[in-house]
Amino acid sequence: MKAILRLRQIIVILLLITGLITVISGIALFLAPSGPGSNERIILGLRKYKWTNLHTYISFVTTGLAIMHISINWRALKYYLTHITKE
Repeated sequence: MKAILRLRQIIVILLLITGLITVISGIALFLAPSGPGSNERIILGLRKYKWTNLHTYISFVTTGLAIMHISINWRALKYYLTHITKE
């Protein structure tokens, strides 16, 4: 039981970190210039194409962690949903 609680804590912390990285990279890409040659522009120390790759891969990791989080907490989620719909 202790191991599952530790796993939950680790997943939540990783979700927070990867979520923040996704938000930061998304904002950097939103504010980055577009058009020909824009992939070579340096934004906060990284080239635009590296921000794009970082955003894509971290988003995949975040999605995987979210799926793991839901599957580990499925019983609690089901409990909350059944009690919310009864009220």
